[in-house]
Amino acid sequence: MHVLDAIEKAEEKMRGREDFFLCSCFVSLREFSEPEEWTVLFYSRKSGNLIECTCRGGGVDVSDEIRAVSEIDRLDKSLVLKDEMHAIERVRNDLAGMPINILVSLHTKDGRAVWTMSAVMQNLSVTIYDINAATGDIIRKETTGLVRRL
Repeated sequence: MHVLDAIEKAEEKMRGREDFFLCSCFVSLREFSEPEEWTVLFYSRKSGNLIECTCRGGGVDVSDEIRAVSEIDRLDKSLVLKDEMHAIERVRNDLAGMPINILVSLHTKDGRAVWTMSAVMQNLSVTIYDINAATGDIIRKETTGLVRRL
């Protein structure tokens, strides 16, 4: 399922909740493949709460409201010109090795829509990519270890 399809389905379920706006989407993948399920998040500045919509082929499940840790920016889906498969391919072509898990998120950062891809490798390092969702350009790449060596 493509992210914009998931967003559309989630927005349909959120009709009538005018205080809430789209703020981010994420999925966890085991390999470089098209996501089958997305979690789409909506935020209300008025209440400071989040609602999670889990979108899959069979429909959309909507969570109860949960308290957000901090204020969240609105995600403008019209800025998403490069979809998740473009971002996944950018990472696949740049990354050395096969990750054991990839966390894909779409959110607003510095006023623009950004894909953040976190690839966890077998050696317990993680490489984090920020990819501009409008241009497809890699704007940040950082690798760090998850385990501290003594």
